[in-house]
Amino acid sequence: MEEALQVKPFAFRRRFERVDWRKLASVNLDQIARDLDFGSLQENLTNIAFCNIELELDLRLIDPNFVKLFRMGQLTIEYLLYSQEYLSDTIVSLEGRVKEQHKNTSQIL
Repeated sequence: MEEALQVKPFAFRRRFERVDWRKLASVNLDQIARDLDFGSLQENLTNIAFCNIELELDLRLIDPNFVKLFRMGQLTIEYLLYSQEYLSDTIVSLEGRVKEQHKNTSQIL
């Protein structure tokens, strides 16, 4: 019998993290792009996606459209993280189904 994949409902999280400025300063964007260093990107996701930009910067001194751009980036990252988790869960579920079907087929033959 097939089990349906449980889909977790999506909701955007509240922003509460503080930026790790030292960690951010140590990031070499040119090297990440050149070497396709996805690990470095992954290490910094939480730092960027869930920080509260209002706690970090004096918003009176920043163009409101820059803040909007940053927040759009945060929401996009969060949605992509959700999608990545959903797709990973789907792959695991489908692999389980394939193994079960293969087992059932082997028993029939």
